[in-house]
Amino acid sequence: MEVLPVTTPRLALVVRGTFLFLCLLLTDCANRPGDCAFGWALPECLPGTPGARNYQLRQEKAAEEARARAQAAQAEDIDACTSFGHALGSPEHAACRERLAIARRSGGQQVPR
Repeated sequence: MEVLPVTTPRLALVVRGTFLFLCLLLTDCANRPGDCAFGWALPECLPGTPGARNYQLRQEKAAEEARARAQAAQAEDIDACTSFGHALGSPEHAACRERLAIARRSGGQQVPR
């Protein structure tokens, strides 16, 4: 009865490949959530992880969208107050814009002209 060797070249290759994959995976997951290593955008991801980069990109995009909304609202307020007959740069125009900004923050209630 012949005993076959435990290791064959193919098995050795599979073991080495699995070991290499696990080493790479564990070094990327060390001391951080696995989700961060795979790119989930979470605030608790450590810097340098794919998740931290994605989280930063999302935060930057949200800030840019907020700035764009604020600029659009400001332009709408300027146009509205100008259409009410207030001269641009006058105290009445500034007060009108302030009333519109307050109305927007309070839920969009009508503000007297």
